[in-house]
Amino acid sequence: TWGKKSCVETQKIVQFKLNKRYMKKSFNDNSLAKLIKKEKNGIIFGWSPSMPLSASGLNEMKKAGNELGLKVYGVVDPNSPEDSVKYIAKKYGISNMDQRRLESFDLLIRGASLHYPSVIPFKNGKLKRFPKYGYEKKIMYVKDLSRAGFKRKK
Repeated sequence: TWGKKSCVETQKIVQFKLNKRYMKKSFNDNSLAKLIKKEKNGIIFGWSPSMPLSASGLNEMKKAGNELGLKVYGVVDPNSPEDSVKYIAKKYGISNMDQRRLESFDLLIRGASLHYPSVIPFKNGKLKRFPKYGYEKKIMYVKDLSRAGFKRKK
């Protein structure tokens, strides 16, 4: 900030404390580490109520995941108002588990919140480096994931 009487810059250090209850309910780096250790293969799907097509995309991805034998884990835009999340979740039948706020620094630094929907598959306990953005129908998600090495279940 700038001083009122001069053009001398002043700095303030502001401590930010995380809300522990909020972080416990969010999808954070601890959640991510536990998930990929336990499941090994799956899909993290970011959606936002500000982009309703992304909510529809979650349902399409769930169908694609089912076809490929993969679980899909929805995470919601952390900047979305709670009432918007609840409204869109109800409209599209999105479970509470798929409404966890995206607060994983690892996923955020990969660009998971730059656009919704965002798709980050993980295979053999390793995340794909960058997300794929945009809505697709089930068949296209299946094709994309098949190209990434996920095979249809027998």
